[in-house]
Amino acid sequence: MKHINIPIFIPHLGCPNQCIFCNQRYISGTYEFIETDVDNIINSVLSTTSSAD
Repeated sequence: MKHINIPIFIPHLGCPNQCIFCNQRYISGTYEFIETDVDNIINSVLSTTSSAD
C-alpha cells in the first residue's frame, strides 16, 4: 500500500493571531473549519489516487 498525505487546512485554529504577513484565511481560501467536512475531504482525495500499488 502506498503512503499519501492528505492535507486538511484549519485556518487560525493553531494560531489565534492574524498577522498581516500570514493571513491564513486569504492564503487557503478556507474561512471556517467544519468537522463534518473532514470525511468528505479524505474520501475525495482517496477517490483520485491509484490503489494499484
